[in-house]
Amino acid sequence: MSSAATGGSFLPSSRVDVNVAGAEVAGHHFFSSPSPHCATPSPHCRRQGRLSSSSLRCSSPASTSATYSGFPPPTGKGKLLPLSRRCLRATPAMEWWFGSRRKKMAPICFFLLLQIAVVAVHSQSPSTQGFISIDCGSTANYTDTATGIPYVSDGIFTDTGINSQISSNYVSSSLDLQSLTLRSFPNSSRSCYVLTPVTQYNKYALRATFLYGNYDGENSAKQFDLYIDANFWITPKIADSEVTYQYEAVVVALADSIAVCLVNTGTGTPFISTLELRPLPNSKSDLSHNNLTGSIPDSLGTLSSLQDLCDGNPYLSTNGTSPAPDSKHKSSTAIIVALCVVGVLLILFVVLLIVWRVRRPGPAQSSYINASNQNDKRLPFENQQFTYKELHKITNGFMTNIGKGGFGSVFLGRLEDGSEIAAKMLSQSSSQGTKEFYAEVQNLTRIHHKKLVNLVGYCMEEDHLALVYEFMPKGTLQDHLTGKIGNGLSWGWRLQIAIEAAEGLDYLHVSCRPAVIHRDVKSANILLTENLEAKIADFGLSRACNYDNRGPISTTVVGTPGYLDPEYHNCLQLSDRSDVYSFGVVLLELITGRPPIVNVNQNRTNVTQWTRQKLSSGIIENVVDIKLRGEYDINSMWKTTDLALRCTESTGDERPSMTDVVVELKESLMLERASNRPRSY
Repeated sequence: MSSAATGGSFLPSSRVDVNVAGAEVAGHHFFSSPSPHCATPSPHCRRQGRLSSSSLRCSSPASTSATYSGFPPPTGKGKLLPLSRRCLRATPAMEWWFGSRRKKMAPICFFLLLQIAVVAVHSQSPSTQGFISIDCGSTANYTDTATGIPYVSDGIFTDTGINSQISSNYVSSSLDLQSLTLRSFPNSSRSCYVLTPVTQYNKYALRATFLYGNYDGENSAKQFDLYIDANFWITPKIADSEVTYQYEAVVVALADSIAVCLVNTGTGTPFISTLELRPLPNSKSDLSHNNLTGSIPDSLGTLSSLQDLCDGNPYLSTNGTSPAPDSKHKSSTAIIVALCVVGVLLILFVVLLIVWRVRRPGPAQSSYINASNQNDKRLPFENQQFTYKELHKITNGFMTNIGKGGFGSVFLGRLEDGSEIAAKMLSQSSSQGTKEFYAEVQNLTRIHHKKLVNLVGYCMEEDHLALVYEFMPKGTLQDHLTGKIGNGLSWGWRLQIAIEAAEGLDYLHVSCRPAVIHRDVKSANILLTENLEAKIADFGLSRACNYDNRGPISTTVVGTPGYLDPEYHNCLQLSDRSDVYSFGVVLLELITGRPPIVNVNQNRTNVTQWTRQKLSSGIIENVVDIKLRGEYDINSMWKTTDLALRCTESTGDERPSMTDVVVELKESLMLERASNRPRSY
């Protein structure tokens, strides 16, 4: 199916359960700001949309704005791609598609409500408040002279990927500035943009734009998956180097950020040119008396907020064609009545379809796994699913064992595109491991942050459970502190790693709803990328907590000896301050270079007591790791040591929050850098 698309966007003054994939209305574009690129349309613009919400069932209604949409128009007319129907569960996300465009026939025009709104917006200077407009791959911020929209570089929204430019063979005067650059992700299986700030529970219009432009010289098709937070959004199929592909969705922010993730599926390196977010208020749709022409889509009856369609729109077609208006029959009552009847029938059909989908067993629930040993919770799996046979091939017969824990062994693997993964295989003898498997998936499918390890996929067969993560080539923080990897870390690097790990924990405690307590914070669960960037791992013991006052909750004690909060251990009272205690032990490891349990004169004591005893003399050098060779700022060291000891106070009320920990660690790093000491590895 195809239709005219001169800049499709979300409908002003409408509330619909679909995304607009693009249409032309009475000579007006669906964007409030005109663009010179639309004056001479290019055939190289394809658009595709689908509804996505931040709930796993995709049931939130889409709401669009009656004010300036802020999305600059695409480069010209193009074709609509078929929409995926993967997001149909208990409440289906309704999809919008248009009929065929025929020669000498009028373009499809179902959203003529914009005809009035566009004129009104054109007459005033639009506000860009609340806009997030990211020019991916750009190194500088600027304001688009055609639209007046400020664009920013993407460095503050993601920490991975490579900046590139499209080939000079595809550069033309018709391209906007945002299309010239892009960011690709050849070395990561899952890469996320964290869009912030956003207002919790508000609705937003989201657009992702892709122009391949043969930036890598391979001139090959690309295909990968897009996720919004933990929810699958769409699979872009980039088949043409000179075509601009655009995908749109309406999302509901369930936190103070929205994550847009590109997942490598082994069919081409993910990349992105532009990412834009626009706030949307709630409103209603009235499409009557708008001279609508063209084919009525099958999903018209799903527009739950559509108030009036048939009245005053006599030239709507129900047979898949797009008839041109005939002035001799404008007042034809028969056509109006026929269209109204068709509309009612469509609504009835969709209602029956919804009822059938809800009541049908089996496939409607195929994307959920029934965890009978987890209080009958259904776990949503939106990531790539591997078979055991595939994992056996990916890991070369489980040849390289890179770790082992209570869950099971971890093996190094390589996907078809060359990216490395870590496959954590559940030991068949581990009953606790099965619980950790479901707990970890529950957490990692709903939380995403650049300082948390990315879950690539999973395997769940009768005798085999496995989790597949991005591979962290520099191992664990514990490996570096013990000398298993490298020759130790400088004090500057240790502080930077501590800050990044603390930011990940702060996200779990503050930004997640419900909050998440990790319960197993330790240096072995802080993994390092090739660039020594830290990410929190191992969520198998994590606990989601619905509490508003950060009060403790009663639970069974789990964790690693030496890192356990004594208040949690003795009183079975768990709170976010339990993670703070464990992180304080990690800080003492960074300071002293010693493990959490220290052997002193054949007696075992924890590193917290050892440090307090050594510092009674007031000499910081008595506790500092000798591998630092005295190369640190003494004020920075004292400040960090004081923070670590406050984190490991015996009661939670005396400990700082992770938010405070992040602030103080950054101050310590500033003191270290002020000494002009190079941050060497």
